[in-house]
Amino acid sequence: MKKIIIGILVATIMVVGAISVAALNKNDLPATQTEENSNIQSSDTVSDKVTDIKTLNTQKENIFNNILNCVDYYDSVKGTFETTFIDDSPTTVSYNVNIPKQISLQEAKSDNINLNIICKDGTVLEADSSRKEYAENKFIPQYNADQRKKYTSKINEEVSPYEYNNSGKTKLPSKRYGINANGEAEYYYRSDITNASMAATSINPQSLVFGFMSDFDSWSVTGVDEYLGRQVIVINGKTADKAYADKLDVYAFEMKFDIKTGILLDFKGFSSDKTLSQYLTTTEFEVDKADNTLNDEIGERISSIQTSYKKTN
Repeated sequence: MKKIIIGILVATIMVVGAISVAALNKNDLPATQTEENSNIQSSDTVSDKVTDIKTLNTQKENIFNNILNCVDYYDSVKGTFETTFIDDSPTTVSYNVNIPKQISLQEAKSDNINLNIICKDGTVLEADSSRKEYAENKFIPQYNADQRKKYTSKINEEVSPYEYNNSGKTKLPSKRYGINANGEAEYYYRSDITNASMAATSINPQSLVFGFMSDFDSWSVTGVDEYLGRQVIVINGKTADKAYADKLDVYAFEMKFDIKTGILLDFKGFSSDKTLSQYLTTTEFEVDKADNTLNDEIGERISSIQTSYKKTN
């Protein structure tokens, strides 16, 4: 079973190996749409449509940076997705996150996993529903409610992001990645203020974005579509880093990102023989909708777990 890491990411530099540059050959991809077939496909129910596909492909750096900073584009998010990224078997993750209140609720289920992960009042409670056991750990929230700025522009528009946390306001580097003197790739990971480490695969997908999108020549915006009533951009590409491709068995991919927030709603990764090898499929999704019951639901869930489960720490 793959190791699951529960916790809050601290902003740091992570060296993951050199990225090789590979040109994108659309004929090699199991793509659903290409730039040559670039009609906007959103229905009239989706407002504020983005511009044409060719223009979007001149805005790759904005798209890349704003997806990396997608936590700046929403306050609360609720949803469910199924993915192969967390465990050896498909895992269903349901989540409900409120960033300003610094509370979150996650449920993850697979053949090997049955977890509840709850964040409230600077404490993460992780409960194994199969074993009827739980553990609690304190953490320092990387969040400053007085200074946080929420952006409302689309992910293809230029912004100047700052990171707001307990140390104050920090200007993010203009480039969140680079190549060091040893020819190794360096990535700057922001603190995960969602406090939802498994849901972050979708709602704060920094690792996937660094792994698949750092080489701008290896991917293209190939469509604009509608997904669960949201406008999304469709990105197709080839995995530029061979080591990363080998690790995940993903050599070509398609990703769909919500235009308004940069959240990853759908991922399809294909092996060298073009069969589906990894995926993430969102089935329910809500952004910034009033949910006055989350705090009470979390309190009730914690009380029930503490009463009926055995504490292991």
